[in-house]
Amino acid sequence: DMEHALVEQSGDSVTLCLEANVLTMEKFPFAFKLFSTFRLEGVTVHHDIRVENDGGEVMPFAFGYHPAFLCPFDAAHKAEDYVLRFDTPQTPTVIETGEDDGLVTGATRVYFESETDIPLHDGMFDHDSTCFSRLTAGSLSIVEKETGRRVSVGIEGYPYVLIWSAKGPVRYVCIEPWNGLPDARTASGIWEEKPDTVRLAPGESWSTGLAMTFAR
Repeated sequence: DMEHALVEQSGDSVTLCLEANVLTMEKFPFAFKLFSTFRLEGVTVHHDIRVENDGGEVMPFAFGYHPAFLCPFDAAHKAEDYVLRFDTPQTPTVIETGEDDGLVTGATRVYFESETDIPLHDGMFDHDSTCFSRLTAGSLSIVEKETGRRVSVGIEGYPYVLIWSAKGPVRYVCIEPWNGLPDARTASGIWEEKPDTVRLAPGESWSTGLAMTFAR
C-alpha cells in the first residue's frame, strides 16, 4: 500500500526501496529497509529481495511473495482449461486456516499423494487460500492444457507455498512462496514467539529471490 522509492534502474532492471516510516512503525516498530529488484532475463522475471536491519535491536520478521497471474490467459479459454502443475510428483501437507479469520487452526491434511496436477475450476478458491508445506518441487506452474503455454514460479527452498484467488469465477491465480505463516488462533501476538520468524541482527541483511518464467 506504500510507494517505494526508486534506487536504480537500467534497460532490464529496476531497484526500489521501502524504508521504515511513521506509518510502518505503528504496526511494525522496527527500523528497516526493504529493497526490491526486478530484473528481466529472456522470458524470466526475477524479483530479488533484500531486508536490512537499521535499528539497534534484533528485528523479527517474515516475508512472503504475492504475485498474481492473469488466468485464463485470454478470452478464448476458461478456468477448466488450466491446471496448476508441480514439476515433480508431490505429497503436500495442507496447513489449515480459518475461513472467517485466516488464522492457522492447528489442523493439517494431505492434499494428494504423489501427484503433479491440480485442476483449476471456478469457485475453487471460495474457501480462501490453500497453504502447502513439505514440498520438494522446484516449480509450480499455471499450464494451459491445450497449448502448453504456462507461467512457472520457482518455489524450491520455500517452506510454504500458497495458492489463492478471489471468490467466484477464476480471473487470476496467485502462487505465493512464503517463509512464514499467519498467526495461529492461539498466538500471543508477540513477534519473538511467532514460529518461522527470521531474527535479523542490527546492521545485518537477509535476502531471497523469486523467478517467474512466461513460456509460450
